[in-house]
Amino acid sequence: MFEVLAAMTVLSFGLLAVANLQVQSLRSVHAAAQRVVAVNKAAEIVDRMRANPVGVLDNTGTTSYEYPAGSSGIDHGCAATPSGPATPCNPQQIAADDYYRWAGSLDTAFPNMEPSGAISVTTATTPPTVTVTVGWSERGEVRTYRTVQQL
Repeated sequence: MFEVLAAMTVLSFGLLAVANLQVQSLRSVHAAAQRVVAVNKAAEIVDRMRANPVGVLDNTGTTSYEYPAGSSGIDHGCAATPSGPATPCNPQQIAADDYYRWAGSLDTAFPNMEPSGAISVTTATTPPTVTVTVGWSERGEVRTYRTVQQL
């Protein structure tokens, strides 16, 4: 009888360990999925910047893509929407519009996770170097993804 009780105890501890392993696995999968979203969002704004080279660096050496975390950008209507066509915009307005739309898309991509996005451009290099940081909160812990690329 004692042997059965000991076997059940060992088996129950084993099953608890397997359950704990499953929970940790699910958390890791979720964290990896969020990181994939962050990588894709960073690539999205870098692609927008490549499409607007004058906004990245104009002939005076100034960039229009310098946005610290918490910035909002401005909706100039440079992109067509279901409600209407795009408004003609200059490169600086396109940069503000790009950031506005990108920052808004972070809210959709990271629901209830307090996302943030920051862009920093170093114009001293040729070609310019951009640093994109995407941040979000997950289970009370702040997570970030940062990429540095030359445009």
